Amino acid sequence: VTVTAQRSDVDPKSLVQPGVSILEPAPGTAVQVPFNVVFHASGLNVSHVDLKEKDTGHFRLALSREGKTERIDFPGGHTEAWLQPPPGDYRVQLEFVSNTEPGRVMASSMPMDLKVTR
Repeated sequence: VTVTAQRSDVDPKSLVQPGVSILEPAPGTAVQVPFNVVFHASGLNVSHVDLKEKDTGHFRLALSREGKTERIDFPGGHTEAWLQPPPGDYRVQLEFVSNTEPGRVMASSMPMDLKVTR
């Protein structure tokens, strides 16, 4: 790719949309325990929960199975985790929670389905 000109009328910061997503595993896949879940944040400041700066936050993972939801908080600023839930079909969603306003979800990923096997 050869760049021949740069547009000066577009602020690069305007192209970043704040959001979160799960990079691994892929939606709809079957995984064996233990498995690694990799979190991603775009346009957000991930930090340890003790850092109480404006617009900072940490990840929380919601695992739903058989009508019950368990939320796993990652207050240390983690961007990945090894999980070992019981086998079954899960709905998984990543949330980005404010460090200054506990409980306020600043961004959420699209829910994804995951099959956990042994």
